[in-house]
Amino acid sequence: MIIEISQNGRIHKGRTAKVSQVDEDLATLRWSCRRINRTNLYVAHNTTIETAGLFGVEVGTTVYMHRVVLARKLKIAYALLGDTVWQTEHVSGNTLDNSRRNIRKRNGRK
Repeated sequence: MIIEISQNGRIHKGRTAKVSQVDEDLATLRWSCRRINRTNLYVAHNTTIETAGLFGVEVGTTVYMHRVVLARKLKIAYALLGDTVWQTEHVSGNTLDNSRRNIRKRNGRK
């Protein structure tokens, strides 16, 4: 499934993110692009009162789609994915492809 990524309520430069069909409910949330470094864009959601409980985090926390998908794939709570313990890797290198076959757990940092 393809999810359109918005920036200030508009589609952000025509960008879309890909997720597996099992994760299509993520399309109901508002996602945006976040540039983490010079080359990689990641799909992110700022939690609201309505969505913070879905991820077990505080309101205003930024959650990243690839980490949500990894948590679901590993059948663990999103909040357990601490930055220093679990790292996520996009197998293809395409950070907008968040399908389950393209996301895997990686220990340590690059």
